[in-house]
Amino acid sequence: MIIDYQSLFTRVEPQKAIGKIIQFPFTRIIIAILFLIPAATLHNFLYDYFISDLDKPLYYIILNSERIINFILFIISYRLFIKYIERRPAVELSSQKVLPELGGGLAIGGGLVLLMVIPMAVLGYYKISGFDSGGWLLNGVFRFGMGSFIEELVFRLIIFRLLEEITGSWLALALISLLFGLMHLGNDNATLWTSAAIAIEDLLLVGAFIYTRRLWLVWGLHFGWNYFQDGVFGMPNSGMTEMPSWINPTVSGPDWFTGGTFGIEASYLVVFFTAAAGIFILYKAVKKNQIAPPMWRRKKTAAVDGLSG
Repeated sequence: MIIDYQSLFTRVEPQKAIGKIIQFPFTRIIIAILFLIPAATLHNFLYDYFISDLDKPLYYIILNSERIINFILFIISYRLFIKYIERRPAVELSSQKVLPELGGGLAIGGGLVLLMVIPMAVLGYYKISGFDSGGWLLNGVFRFGMGSFIEELVFRLIIFRLLEEITGSWLALALISLLFGLMHLGNDNATLWTSAAIAIEDLLLVGAFIYTRRLWLVWGLHFGWNYFQDGVFGMPNSGMTEMPSWINPTVSGPDWFTGGTFGIEASYLVVFFTAAAGIFILYKAVKKNQIAPPMWRRKKTAAVDGLSG
């Protein structure tokens, strides 16, 4: 079942000035983030004062348990925002198709990583130096799962969705992709090219959300990519190299192919593959009438329909 884009617009039609200010999409972006701050603050407090100094394996047991609780708190916080500010059902968190969409996203994200690892290994650019504890495969699920969930919650369900209410899908897509790329400019080994690559690759993530209008597919894509790239195959994740992984590899070869020290996200081949996949899913979204027009065009259409009625 595809969710119509209009189901994600606020149901409130305020008459007073204060209500109009609250319902303005830019204001709601701020309000939505304020709803999430308590859950984020609680996580940081528990980690800094109770978890960080624990010895392993108790450290990972408590941390991963806390991540599950934190995940639930973020879901509840977002649902409260939707219920009390936008006053509509949170269809973007609908449990319908959660397993096939999340699983499909994980498979596609991991498959795209394999699409790079296999030719790199054949060409001798990717060589396995050793293996770490298999326990990291489980710990990586919690770390990369939670990290990608928060990014998609903020960038897709809040910033993109509310920008889209004003600007329509196409301009919101351009703006969120540019913002997503710029947010990675401060990462280790980042350059203008790596940020441009991230922005282009974000077409796939935005396209997945536009097509389904649910969190699960885009979260699965992001989660699968990060988990297999870093947690399994041990390659840099957007320039970050300090995280442990199951496989300890030696990566060589030309930067245009391997992405160099930033990771395969900076590879010309990955940019091509993800851009092609993003364009394809956006084409599917267009065919399903999932592209929202900008606010001024919707108001003009409504006015014309009112006159003709």
